[in-house]
Amino acid sequence: MTKKVSELSVINENQLASGDKFLVSDVSDSQSKSLTVGQLETKFASFLEFSQATLVPLAAANTYYDLGSITLTPGDWDLSLSFITQTNGASTSSTNWFVGISNTSGNSFPGEVTGINTVNNSVGSLLNFRVVVAVNTTYYFKYKNSSYTGGPPSIRGRLSARRAK
Repeated sequence: MTKKVSELSVINENQLASGDKFLVSDVSDSQSKSLTVGQLETKFASFLEFSQATLVPLAAANTYYDLGSITLTPGDWDLSLSFITQTNGASTSSTNWFVGISNTSGNSFPGEVTGINTVNNSVGSLLNFRVVVAVNTTYYFKYKNSSYTGGPPSIRGRLSARRAK
């Protein structure tokens, strides 16, 4: 059986059986391709996500860490993240948290701009940070707490990307 699927469709895994064929349409260049269930065609990927469901404790204050990452293929992407922190007995302020999106890994965050690619709070989200990718590029969920005693505080969150074009 062949089923037609567009970029905007959501398929429940119970709707397809192993070996079923489905047609994927790429709206950006009007091409279609027949795929088999279980086959991944990255050219047609329109949504990517990294999610950390369990709390991750900080190892040290005032150090940027990477909670996770996603690798984007060439094109225009809207990146979003959401997060929540927990004090775990630490004494800290909500404004001590810096959480954002960067294409630089490790204890570095060049281009950090609160409200554009960074949120300065203990819970929140950052929506539709547009990036234009020319070659496969990895983006990181960055976080740090500038100052705390006790604890350590923890964080969990999600980084997602939706192809805009």
